[in-house]
Amino acid sequence: MTLPSYAMNQPNFPEMYERWLVGPLFRPWAEMALDELELSSGDRVLDIACGTGIVARVARERLGEAGYIVGIDISPDMLAVARAVEPAIDWRQGNAGELPLRNGETFDVVVCQQGLQFFPD
Repeated sequence: MTLPSYAMNQPNFPEMYERWLVGPLFRPWAEMALDELELSSGDRVLDIACGTGIVARVARERLGEAGYIVGIDISPDMLAVARAVEPAIDWRQGNAGELPLRNGETFDVVVCQQGLQFFPD
């Protein structure tokens, strides 16, 4: 087992991820990515493989009540942290290969930060 695999399987990994990686590393990347996307009022944003939800949370900060944001992740533990930090976002558990979307649901912006390396080829 590799060190990253070992770390990700620890029971407190989601909390450690949020505390040690989100602020110094992933939040600045989320802000830069959303700067490039130039969100507009009323945008519907889908964050795939959202983890603890930093991209979705930054989108929420920028759009406020005018936007609708869905964060999807396969890990219920990562989503538990996401819900605790920002309960106003629509957090859903699901696989990126079979997104748990509602019939006819569409989005203006779809993002995936730090998730592609975990998807099967």
